[in-house]
Order: sequence, then C-alpha cells, then structure tokens
Amino acid sequence: FPVMSTEFVIRWEVDEVSKLTDKARTSPIHHHSGLPWRLLTCTENSVRTKNINQFSLYLCCNEDNDSLEWSCDCSYALYIIHRSDPEKNHKTQEVSIGVKYSSSRGEPSFYKFSEVLKRKEGFVKDDKTIVEVHGKMISSHCIREKMYLDFFQPLPLGDNVAVKLEDGELHVCRRYLMWHSPYFASLFFGD
Repeated sequence: FPVMSTEFVIRWEVDEVSKLTDKARTSPIHHHSGLPWRLLTCTENSVRTKNINQFSLYLCCNEDNDSLEWSCDCSYALYIIHRSDPEKNHKTQEVSIGVKYSSSRGEPSFYKFSEVLKRKEGFVKDDKTIVEVHGKMISSHCIREKMYLDFFQPLPLGDNVAVKLEDGELHVCRRYLMWHSPYFASLFFGD
C-alpha cells in the first residue's frame, strides 16, 4: 500500500569538516515512513561543479534494499545550519523527486566548500558543521523488509526441507535449493 504523506527532519553534525574529501561520509540511519534514510556528504570538484571544490550533500533512501521494484516520491530541502542565527541557514534548492528502483541517492546539493569553512560565514564551530534535511514523504511502493531467517527453525515460507546434521537440523526451502543446484532439482523434482 502507498504511504500517505508524512514529514520528517534529519539533523546531523559532521565532525572534522575541514578534513572532508571526495570520500563519502554518512549520517546514522533514521527511519521515517517505513524507510531507512540518511545524509551523505563529501566534497566534489568536477565538470559538474565547474571545477570548483563544493561541499556536496545528498539525501539517501533505502540504500541496502535488494529489490529492483521499489519506488518512493518525496520532496525535501537540504540545509547547512548557521551556528548562531537561524535566519542565515543556507537552504539549498527544494527538490521533488521520485527515487525509483535501486537508485537510492537523491539530487546533490552543492555549496562552495571554502565558504562553508570561512569563520565569518558562521557554519563551522570546533571543526563541526550541522546539516539538516526537511522532507515530506508523498508515497512509496513495493517496499519490502529484508527477511532474516533462522535456519535452525522451520521456515515461514512453506516448501520446507529439514537437512539432518550431526547436532541438529538445518531448515531450508527446497525450491530455493532447486533453483540454485541441478543436484537438488533432480532430487526433489526428478529429471
């Protein structure tokens, strides 16, 4: 079922911001609307940024899902938080996206890295900067939880087979074995 519209905020304090490179750093995962979200930051100096070193900020969604059929629609704005005056927070463009299939990273937001680091700009204190996303989840489809199975217990999937071991049993799905092994295919279903 599609998720109805819900709003969320993720706030992350990035340590050692002056040492930020093109190697991505990610925030802890936050769960909203049944999905795992996190922020990613790095620097980028490329043709896309007109060869200017940029502070790059992304909103990532459902990165570890192995399904190729999920999708979600959301809108969001990314912010670099001013340390003393909320009126001076830097708001990037608002983005309305449909994150589809295994593409889990939204559009990047750029801010000139040298400007972030300037003391007078007020974004860095003790070599830390705070970033936020204000998002609104519009809908999601075909989201499935990863299934974790205890193979020492009967499986909830049906089509179970118990393989006898010296010290117990290992529960497996015979169809899964058949799909991945000609030996088990002939054992369970004949030639």
